[in-house]
This record gives sequence, structure tokens and C-alpha cells, in this order.
Amino acid sequence: MAPLQAARNAGVRPRFAPTAEVLLASGVLLSRLPFLWPGYGADPDAWRIAWAGHETARLGQHLSSRAPGNPVLECAAAALSRSPAWALNALTALLGCAAVVMFGALLRRLGCRTWLVGALALAFVPVVAIHSCDSMDYVWGLAFLLGAWHAALDRRPGFAGFLVGVAAGCRITSLVMLAPLAIVVMAASGPALGGRVRAVLALWGVGVATALAAFSPVIALAGPGFLHGYENGYPPLLYVAKNLTVDVWG
Repeated sequence: MAPLQAARNAGVRPRFAPTAEVLLASGVLLSRLPFLWPGYGADPDAWRIAWAGHETARLGQHLSSRAPGNPVLECAAAALSRSPAWALNALTALLGCAAVVMFGALLRRLGCRTWLVGALALAFVPVVAIHSCDSMDYVWGLAFLLGAWHAALDRRPGFAGFLVGVAAGCRITSLVMLAPLAIVVMAASGPALGGRVRAVLALWGVGVATALAAFSPVIALAGPGFLHGYENGYPPLLYVAKNLTVDVWG
């Protein structure tokens, strides 16, 4: 019951500490600036996103970087197709700063006195620090998901669903966050069963609809088979363990 009570209480706690958060965002952004210039990043998928954006802009038809696609990021890459690589990287850095600030504000709302330390910890976890400087999709999805948590605590389940749908348009696995967010919106909606049901339906309905809208150009091009395009099979468990440990923490 403690997490549910914390969710109920979060709406009345201080949400933002403007001066501290401006300093936090500024410091994190300054730490990213030196790494925005060399190119789209060391991960080939970042260059695939840039390529998909370039070709989408050139042909006037949406192309996916890889299955199942990252349409929100690919559309941003298309809009910036005539700009140097640092422009798309800078968007990632700004969203990364937003994610750090929102995470700190979330900790603050939930009563964590060391919220600033927690926010800095997120900012400088190696996987976050690295991918806040390139054109990968991880930090984009994270920023929209943290916005969705705030919206859920604000008793705005529809807006929370919209942000989850946008996050899914950045990285489709973000949709799984609809499950824990359903618990949050139920707790924030009060004891009435009808209010809880409506909140969850708004969250899930808007979330799924927004994700479908984001993926509509991909579905129009490839049909439902866009979900079955991974040609390399599932990676070995040792590789999965590496992703969960060394690739996250350095």
C-alpha cells in the first residue's frame, strides 16, 4: 500500500525547485556539449535513423531506419536532414536534460530529500550520458515517459497516455509502461471504482491510439508485418546479460 499512498500524496508535494532545476539542467547540458559534434554516434542504429530521415525528406515517403521503426525520431531526422549532425544530437541532449529534471522533480514529489543526487545519478549513468549525445532513441523515449508519470500524478490520464504513445513512437517498447502507469492513475483517481476505471481507459485508449497514429506511416508502408522484421533472431542470453550490466553501468 505504501507506493499507492505515495502516489496519492505526490499531488500535494512541491513539484519543482526552479533555481535548483535550472542549475541542474544547465550543468547537464554543458557536460554534453563537447560530444555533440563528431557525428551521429558510435552506434550504427543512430546513423540508420539519420539515413532514414534523409531519405524520407528526399523521397517524400516515410522510410524506417530498422524494424519496427522509430517514426517520431525519424520524422525529426527528416526535418533536420539539411542540418549538420550536431542539430539532431542537440535535440537528444535537450530531451536528456528534460528527462533528468523531470526525474528529479518526480523524486521530490514522492518525498525524496536527496532528489538532486538521484537526478545527477540518472544523468551520469554511462548508458544515459552516452546516448544523450547521439541520435539514438533511448533518451527520447525516457523523456516522454517521465512526462507521462507526472501527468498521471496530476490526474491527467489522457495526457499521460498521449505521452506514452509519443514515447512508443520513439521506441515501441515504451508501451509496456501503460501497465505500471495504470496503477498510478488508479491511486491518484481516488477510491471510487468508476473514476478508476475511466482513468485507466483514458490512459490506455489514448496511449494505444497515439502509438498507432505515430506508426501509421510505417503501417501504411509495410502493413502489420512491420512487427516481424527482425532478421537476426533473439540474441544469446550472455549478450542480454551484457546489455543489462556492462552496457548500462560501464
